[in-house]
Amino acid sequence: LHVRSRRQRQMCIRDRQNLKRAVSAMKKDLSVHIDGLELSKIALMSPARFQLAFRKYYGVPPYEYLKELRLNKALLLLKNPEYKISTIAEKVGYTHTGHFAKIFKSTYGITPSKYRSMLN
Repeated sequence: LHVRSRRQRQMCIRDRQNLKRAVSAMKKDLSVHIDGLELSKIALMSPARFQLAFRKYYGVPPYEYLKELRLNKALLLLKNPEYKISTIAEKVGYTHTGHFAKIFKSTYGITPSKYRSMLN
């Protein structure tokens, strides 16, 4: 998702591997709620160190990265007219369709249903 900078390359190999383990956990099932504490445990770091290292390596905080993953998946799922918006919201980790629509609109400037109608 993001271009790596020089300082990202300077991070120790072990930390990079552990951050990638956390990202793999995020990608494994986007419908599952995973919090920063859980991710920091997967990365074998304290929560504060995980937040700093993640932001340094990926350029965004873990929550923002996860939101990008979820919304990118939602864009793909919206191409399938058989899925209800509420089903898509659940598949990408939002229990409330209204919250999903709000996040989607704040990111893309359009609601999920309007985006879908533009596809057809």
